[in-house]
Amino acid sequence: MKNTLKRIGAILLIILLLACVVLTLVFAVTGSKNFLGMLMITLLLPVLLWVYMFFYKLLKDRSNET
Repeated sequence: MKNTLKRIGAILLIILLLACVVLTLVFAVTGSKNFLGMLMITLLLPVLLWVYMFFYKLLKDRSNET
């Protein structure tokens, strides 16, 4: 059950990242004023996800030691 939830979450995150990339491309081609915002989301979302996972593992490992 836990692995199924992880897979569903991973698939949803992949879809979200692909949607961000596609929307960034569309906004760039059309010259929309939302381009820079989508570019920042596209660049920062993977970094924020990595930081979240890093701290989650760090705190999970720390709670297992006690």
